[in-house]
Amino acid sequence: MFDRDTLLRKVTLSVLFATYAPLREGIPSRQLRTTLQSALGRVGRNRGEAFHFLEEEWARVLHDGRGPVTAKPGGYLVFTDDPDDDPRLDPPPIRYRRGLGERPSLRSVVTQEQFERIRDQAAEGRGWVFTKAVGPAAAQPFFSQPDEERQIARAAERAGLAVLDREMRKFSRRRSSTTRF
Repeated sequence: MFDRDTLLRKVTLSVLFATYAPLREGIPSRQLRTTLQSALGRVGRNRGEAFHFLEEEWARVLHDGRGPVTAKPGGYLVFTDDPDDDPRLDPPPIRYRRGLGERPSLRSVVTQEQFERIRDQAAEGRGWVFTKAVGPAAAQPFFSQPDEERQIARAAERAGLAVLDREMRKFSRRRSSTTRF
């Protein structure tokens, strides 16, 4: 028997897998590329849903850009070159679940000795930056060329059609083996 929902699930999964790599290549940030996730949504009733998503709240900022940012009065904006060295972040795999404004201050998560070491590293230009303000950041759209979007759409179409073709061949072989003349 031909099961439409099973076929739809196979097509949806093949499209999900086929579009993952080209989507990942279009993301300009190495860190964001490593966090690209995929999920299969509802499948059935002539519809299949699949999603690729980034949980990082700053993915939108990178894609759309942002205006200037200033520190709170008496405070500093603190950045690090390597997010793995930032004690304010949750450990993987739950890193970045908190919004940008919900992160704790650096002083609240390190000892005075650790803070002084970080401040010394920043003064030497090694890994940390303390500043009162940063200027606007230009947008870095993940897919700046229409050709990149078309390439992903073609990969999805090829994957879906390949599954349909394979499944229809199986179905027709089963039907022909039971047909009597």
